[in-house]
Amino acid sequence: MGKLKEWADDQRDYIKIGDGEEVTVTYLDCKIIPNPLGDGETVCYTFDVAGKEKTFNSMSARLADQMDGLKKGTVITISRHGVARQTSYDVVVGENVKPDEVEI
Repeated sequence: MGKLKEWADDQRDYIKIGDGEEVTVTYLDCKIIPNPLGDGETVCYTFDVAGKEKTFNSMSARLADQMDGLKKGTVITISRHGVARQTSYDVVVGENVKPDEVEI
């Protein structure tokens, strides 16, 4: 991640995940809110990111299914695949550790 993107991410009060990116966060809460972009509802998730409370809004039913039942304080890694209406998210409980980062 470049310095400017890192700075921009730090300035936002919300989480922005690009295609192919992932973020490791601590789950705090969620609530269903009116969709700020129009009709329907969306889920507003609240996370702790490096000591800062940030939100993430998503209408993804698949993401909601994966997030259902998480307890406050659970560390998760969310990864995004695709763009616009072709977007999907994967949730892994704990930090997503790549095989080459595992010490044996």
